[in-house]
Amino acid sequence: MKLIAIILKGFSEKYKENYFGALTFIIERFFRRVKRIGEKGLIIGDSLPNQVLSDVANKTSEYLKNEEMIIFNKHFGKLDSFIYPSIFFQNDEHSNLLQITDLICASLQFSVREFRESNPDLPIKNNEDLLKEMNSFIEKYWVLFENNGGSVSGWGIKTWD
Repeated sequence: MKLIAIILKGFSEKYKENYFGALTFIIERFFRRVKRIGEKGLIIGDSLPNQVLSDVANKTSEYLKNEEMIIFNKHFGKLDSFIYPSIFFQNDEHSNLLQITDLICASLQFSVREFRESNPDLPIKNNEDLLKEMNSFIEKYWVLFENNGGSVSGWGIKTWD
């Protein structure tokens, strides 16, 4: 198992737009992983407020059906060739996998709060690797986050403004 996480800066009027944009980052990383290991993937997310859920689900399904992965002008194939073209939202109390994910996310959220309190003038963006030093629980999960040569910053954890 590998983890990919986004850090959104709270709920704003652009929340749906920011959430979808951040989700495309996760989809890109997920696509690269399932393509690399020769598997097909399915996206399951924790429930969202109803006004956000419908919009995000529709945009994500369209994105998965129609987009192609292009990185630095190199074509890697259509998203739906490796990811099923729909996203499923489920309440976490009905899914052990989502409960485990919530546990890891809670540790990450604690690290974010500690980071902001300890480093008020330092942005989290591009400093995501420092989050592992903010609590002992996230340290245990750190090896599960996707990384690029040892760094999770912008690869397994990305801050989304």
